[in-house]
Amino acid sequence: MSQKTKVQISTKKIILEAVVICSLLLIGLSFFAGDEYHKISTSIKMADQLINKEKYKEAIVELTSTLDRWSVEKFGLRKKKIVSDIEFYNRLLADSQSYNLGNQRLKEEDWEEAKKFFLDVSSDSPFYSDAQIKIEEAKGQIVDEQIVKAVKEATEGMESARIAEREQGRQEMDALEQRIQELSSDQTHSTSLSYDTSLYFITSIAKIICGVDYNSYYGEYDSYYSGSGSIWFYENEYWVITNEHVLKDVEECLVIITKDSGLAAQDYDEAFQTNQVIMYGVDFDRWFTIPTTGFDVALAILKEVPGNNQPLSLLYDVAMLPNPTDCSDYFPIGTKVAVFGYPSIGSDSVITLTDGIISSFESVGDASYYLTSAKIEQGFSGGLAFTDIREGVSCVVGIPTFVISGQLESLGRILALTEEDIAFWLFSSSGQ
Repeated sequence: MSQKTKVQISTKKIILEAVVICSLLLIGLSFFAGDEYHKISTSIKMADQLINKEKYKEAIVELTSTLDRWSVEKFGLRKKKIVSDIEFYNRLLADSQSYNLGNQRLKEEDWEEAKKFFLDVSSDSPFYSDAQIKIEEAKGQIVDEQIVKAVKEATEGMESARIAEREQGRQEMDALEQRIQELSSDQTHSTSLSYDTSLYFITSIAKIICGVDYNSYYGEYDSYYSGSGSIWFYENEYWVITNEHVLKDVEECLVIITKDSGLAAQDYDEAFQTNQVIMYGVDFDRWFTIPTTGFDVALAILKEVPGNNQPLSLLYDVAMLPNPTDCSDYFPIGTKVAVFGYPSIGSDSVITLTDGIISSFESVGDASYYLTSAKIEQGFSGGLAFTDIREGVSCVVGIPTFVISGQLESLGRILALTEEDIAFWLFSSSGQ
């Protein structure tokens, strides 16, 4: 055999051996790659199962450990899928934590913090829909707290003025009782109010504070204003009657009834805790106006304020019942009237009583108004004016509405109505 032939045979053997070795390597790599792919796919599937059980941390750990595998690190086997899933699972974990922390703050009644946590939930999160519902719940609670806070601030004033306010309250209560006694002892006209009757009416008149222009960004109302109203009972429900302009174009109102003005003037917090000051909301799904030109009147059913622990039954001894039998007449010029309301000037925790006579009449559309010398301040709108028709029987004269200013003096305006009117309105509205 020639030397050339030997070299050719040797070369062929080397090539054959190389082919065999490469084939074995490829087969081995194929098995290795297949095994790695299976293991990685198993890890991804296991992570998905953990996610379905809301075990986000365990799912992240499972996939993170897969990233350290040689086939993923060197060759990038399913690396894009793994990295994408880890990012998504981290977001789910953060959303889950925010959602759970929000629920915890709701239980603790920390509404602002609860809202913040729920707002952190991503829009593509499975928790997003529930989070949005609970954001609205938190906003509603925030608004209720702000109204209660606004009422307390309006009734208490700044802390630095509390001592002066209490003294002012005592003086106003003394002056109020003295004025009632003066009216009851005045026998020059049969329509002066008796002392006991006046004290009864005091607790039946409420202060109304309403929020206007709710700012969803800050979760509060841009402004508040107040008026007065009277509390009535009809068909197992408690009603507030006031001027239509007090309730019109507002979003939420709080109705405050002061049973013990003396205690409220001295210590408002104690009065509230002992139910001597009680607060209720206005049910704006069930409020009604009088469809008659010139009648600035509205009626609304009262509802409990969440978290106040003040049932509607606390109104039992202050709500009035209309007396259409005795109180169906209008009154002549010269009739003495007593006007009750909560003016914007003076102590917010003590009702104000002014008195005067019916001086004249006027009409606005189909409504009649008394002009009276009784002083009517801003905030009196929606209160009540009364007179005695005989011993032991007092009747509603009307609702104080606004003031007409003259060159020398001012005359208050009272929307003329009878308790027969009130009974009819309550009857007509209760069936709706």
